[in-house]
Amino acid sequence: MGALCAKLLLQQPDVKILVNCYTNHALDQFLEDLMDIGIPEKDMVRIGWKSTPRTAPLSLQTLARSSGARVTRNWRGIDALRSRQVALSSALMTAYTAYKQSNPKYEAVMEHLVFEHPDYAIAFNVPASSDGSTVVGKRGKAVDPCYLLKRWVYGQDAGVYKGSPNIKNASNIWKTDRATRTRASDAWKREMLREQAEHIYDLGKQHDDCVAQMIAKFRSGEEWVLQNRRVIGCTATGAAIHR
Repeated sequence: MGALCAKLLLQQPDVKILVNCYTNHALDQFLEDLMDIGIPEKDMVRIGWKSTPRTAPLSLQTLARSSGARVTRNWRGIDALRSRQVALSSALMTAYTAYKQSNPKYEAVMEHLVFEHPDYAIAFNVPASSDGSTVVGKRGKAVDPCYLLKRWVYGQDAGVYKGSPNIKNASNIWKTDRATRTRASDAWKREMLREQAEHIYDLGKQHDDCVAQMIAKFRSGEEWVLQNRRVIGCTATGAAIHR
C-alpha cells in the first residue's frame, strides 16, 4: 500500500517524498518495493551505510562521488573556515580552563570593577606619586596595584592611603563591615563566572557554526543529489544527521 501511495503521489511533477524508517532493513524493503512497482532508480537516493545489493547504488555517498553529481569545492573558503575553527577551538579551551579555576585573581576582579562597579574601582585605585611615578612601599618595592582591594576584602582599612582623596570620597565603601565585604566580593566573582560562561557559550556556538559550514561545503555533492532526487530514503538516524 505504501508503494502504491508513493507511485500515485509521484505522478505530480513537483512532489518529493521522504521515506523514513526505524531500521535499515525496513528501509531497504520499502525502497525495493518502490523499484518493483516501477519507480525509476534515477529518482531515488538512500541515506545510510548499510544496504542490500539492490539499494547500494542508491547510496547518497556513491551518488555524490559520481561525475554527474560532483560540485566544485571552494578550497580557499574551506581553508579559511578550517583556520577559524582551529582559532575558535583554542580560544574555547583557554576560556574553559580559566573558568575551571572558579576563583578569579585580584587583577581580574579590578578589571571587572572598572567596567561594572566603577565606584568601587575608584575606591580601590592605588594613587600615584605626585610626579606620576610608581608608588614605592616598604623595602623599596613597588606597591601592588591590588593593594587596596586586598586590604578591603580582608576587612582592613586603606593603610598608608587613608588620607588619599579617593579613599575619603569613598568612606561609605571603606566603612562597611567584613561580612558585607565578603558578600560583595563573592557577588563580583559570580558575575565574572557568569560572564565567562556566556563567553564560553558564544565561542562554542561560533565553533559549531564554523564546523557546520565546513561540513556543508564538503557535502555540496550530497546536497546536489538530495535536491535532484524525488524519493529520499533514510532511517531516523539518517534524517537527524541530514536534517
